[in-house]
Amino acid sequence: MKKFIIVLVVVLAVLGGGAFGYYKHIQTGILTSMDEELIPAVKQQYKQMYGHEPKISYGQAVMDGRKITVSDIVFRDDKLKVKATVQKNTASLLGWDWLWSDFRFSLLTNDALIESSASKIDVKQAYCPEIILSPDGSQGSFKDFLIKNIVLTKHFKAKTKNGKPKKETLEFGDLKVGRGNWQNNLEGKYRLDAQSIEAGNKKLLIKLASLNSQAHYPPDQPSQIGWPVCTSEGKLSGLEVSLDGKPVFIFDEMTSLTKLESSTGSHQTQVRGMRLPKELMAKAKEMLDLGYDQVKADLTMDMDYDFNQGLFRYKNFMLDAPDMGAFSFSLEIPGLKIDHKFFDQIDEKKVMALLDKVAVKSFRLRYTDKSLVPKLFKSYAAKQKLDEKAVKNQAIFFVGLAGAAFEKDSQGAKVIEAVVNFIKDPKELCFTANPKTPVRFKELGGQNPTQIVEMLNVEAKCQ
Repeated sequence: MKKFIIVLVVVLAVLGGGAFGYYKHIQTGILTSMDEELIPAVKQQYKQMYGHEPKISYGQAVMDGRKITVSDIVFRDDKLKVKATVQKNTASLLGWDWLWSDFRFSLLTNDALIESSASKIDVKQAYCPEIILSPDGSQGSFKDFLIKNIVLTKHFKAKTKNGKPKKETLEFGDLKVGRGNWQNNLEGKYRLDAQSIEAGNKKLLIKLASLNSQAHYPPDQPSQIGWPVCTSEGKLSGLEVSLDGKPVFIFDEMTSLTKLESSTGSHQTQVRGMRLPKELMAKAKEMLDLGYDQVKADLTMDMDYDFNQGLFRYKNFMLDAPDMGAFSFSLEIPGLKIDHKFFDQIDEKKVMALLDKVAVKSFRLRYTDKSLVPKLFKSYAAKQKLDEKAVKNQAIFFVGLAGAAFEKDSQGAKVIEAVVNFIKDPKELCFTANPKTPVRFKELGGQNPTQIVEMLNVEAKCQ
């Protein structure tokens, strides 16, 4: 999002600044150079963040009264290998004028390309009937923004069987935004607010009532993995996902907070009001049989990472459906030392080498029942024409078979006992693993259940 805003502001500053600077002197003409003083704030801000200025140029600007048409706009940063250019046709400014010292104009761009070393984004057309931009490019607003035919192409270092470079192409579709505004400054602070957003195509369409995003990238403060130190927050409201024109998923609100310090990183996400549309729930026979005509759930994720230790902690993952039950787990994995180069080109060898180091330092899995388990027993008993007690006894019998390998009074036998107690009175069941030293997953291969329980120091409690 940060790069998108920077590129957008630069292009708008080039177009808007060019019109500002020359409209006083000519009503019709051809411009072939750009006055660098027109966009000093944008370049200064970029230099403070990355230590160098981007290269900005264009082929030709033709002005005719209140319209300016610019061809071959290029925004390039050699260090980041990011380029934005307008190909084949032109970017046009239409109907621009002064408004309380701000600049108001409409924008039309054809056949645009945003490209990096690993991917590119092709855009057939971008159109916005009204953009208001401050003279220094630090803030602005827009309405009825439309980007048509977005195509994302991902390039890989690997080759195909025919020896050609491997690539994947995704036809994303269109992006529509009803209205929005943005702010940015030389201290590296950004904010974007937008309403009535639609993204996708006929097969997959995502709608959002609103989006709020803000970030702070302090200048010249890289982290140990090469990315800039930052704090970013986001909020999405009223999301609806549709497949082939039919809604399949809804949530009320999602908030996120990401912090990247010099040697640590953290991320938290909360999703509220996740649910299936009523039309789908009406067809979910199994859920209806259990007595659930509508189910809402909330999701919480909280994780952090220590670059020096290579320690990843999934502090909390919780899926909570108030009418059914709550599932949560936490996990600590040491030895995962990665940097930004790992994400530049992710391939199977890199992933397998990383997984080979994955170990368990601690683990917790908890389920708190609110109504689901008794309803499952009741439903199964009705289908099998048995009473609920007989169904529970069957479940206890099969759990006992699974625990037959454990010796009496062993740690494994205590785990089985906790599961049996939960079946008898389903309230809460919790499993924990706290090995004396971290255990790699590959070390668990070929081990029997008793050895696995002992190696991981697994315990279970029923409450």
